[in-house]
Amino acid sequence: IASSAISRRNEVEKNAMKKMENLGMVLFIDCLTYLASSIKRKENNLTSEFSEKLKGMKKLVSHSPCNNQHKMLLIEAELAYLKNDFNVAMEKYDEAIIAAKLIGYIHE
Repeated sequence: IASSAISRRNEVEKNAMKKMENLGMVLFIDCLTYLASSIKRKENNLTSEFSEKLKGMKKLVSHSPCNNQHKMLLIEAELAYLKNDFNVAMEKYDEAIIAAKLIGYIHE
């Protein structure tokens, strides 16, 4: 399901006049979509498509940590939750909240 939804978004983007402008948000939502689908199906094995999206997020964090660090922490929290590592998940959620507050992005 996640792969299908993201493929459809990619097709719309390909046919659009220009690429999605907010790449960081698109990668973030794509990662969360894959994770939500895996959690729902109770599957711990993630696809290579997810791995590529995750690499993209890590690259964005290295280039612009202020805009992306809190998002990456949320992805890491969801990954920990998927692996049933609830203590790490809670720590990552807390870190994401703190990181977002520090830069004034509490709406994210």
